[in-house]
Amino acid sequence: GDAREVHDFATLFGFGSDGVCPRMAYNALRDLNRSGRLYAMNYRQHIEDDKAIENYRKAAGLGIKKVMSKMGISTLASYKGAQIFEAVGLAHEVVDVCFTGTTSRIQGAGFAAVAEDLLTMHTQAFPHTLRESGGSAAARAHTPLLPNPGDYHYRHGGEAHYNDPASMAELQYAVREHDP
Repeated sequence: GDAREVHDFATLFGFGSDGVCPRMAYNALRDLNRSGRLYAMNYRQHIEDDKAIENYRKAAGLGIKKVMSKMGISTLASYKGAQIFEAVGLAHEVVDVCFTGTTSRIQGAGFAAVAEDLLTMHTQAFPHTLRESGGSAAARAHTPLLPNPGDYHYRHGGEAHYNDPASMAELQYAVREHDP
């Protein structure tokens, strides 16, 4: 995948990257602007592509500073290459090759599973009909939206969260009825 959010950037820097270029995020901002969706999200005020990217970069920089400050790190030089992470959910074969020296106590996906996930995501992003038509504007207009797996908030059928609607209803009931 492509780096596009603060966690991605912080991880890349933590593993020694000198810089990142969130190409996909920049392209997404330009596309949002061209389609008018950025206008709607910006309180119906027009914004130039360069200004949108500048705002994105500023927000990403502030996010990286926040991540580092929570760890008691004040400079990027101290954070860069520190590998202060633990790999969770990756097999030793992946960690040993791709994240040498990183602690990993919880095993998970190996190279085959990672490759399968990447192929699945690629197929969703570039469906068969789009490839057949050569990527014409008409084909892109009929391309379905990618599914939202619910990584950040509840989505029916998405990733499970401890604070799903049923759990919240139970919690509210318990508080209302003074039922521990």
